[in-house]
Amino acid sequence: MVGVIVRRDVFLRRHTLDKRLVSFSPAAWRGASGPGKVETMLPPTRNDRYTGIRHHLRVHSFRALTVLLAWGLIVAAFYEKPELLTGIQRLIQRGIENLGDNIPPPWGPRIEFVFREIGGFIWLQITLIVVALRMVLFGAASMWRMLRGPR
Repeated sequence: MVGVIVRRDVFLRRHTLDKRLVSFSPAAWRGASGPGKVETMLPPTRNDRYTGIRHHLRVHSFRALTVLLAWGLIVAAFYEKPELLTGIQRLIQRGIENLGDNIPPPWGPRIEFVFREIGGFIWLQITLIVVALRMVLFGAASMWRMLRGPR
């Protein structure tokens, strides 16, 4: 039995330099994966989907689009429904206060001060709107890809 295993190992080393085994079943080890077929596979190729200028343009254009769209929504809400922005601002304010109250001193008041007084409050609101918009657009794009099927 040991001689058979050693011979199979030497055979596989000699004959699989440009082949990869498809499965770990004994039939695949013997090369009998189908009726008279020996499945050969090319060495793994590099996935160029996420490299190059085209991918970077897509990613950064999506980022720029979401920021511009978020600012457009903020401006539209400022003119059409300012009470919506006020409500969101108060909700975030309460959240910052609750966060500061639940963290023990001295870090709770420090975190509350940073978010409220050093301008982090308005930028936090804008960032949350951008993130929420990106999540909505990502969900819509994922549904579109799922319904469209593979290319």
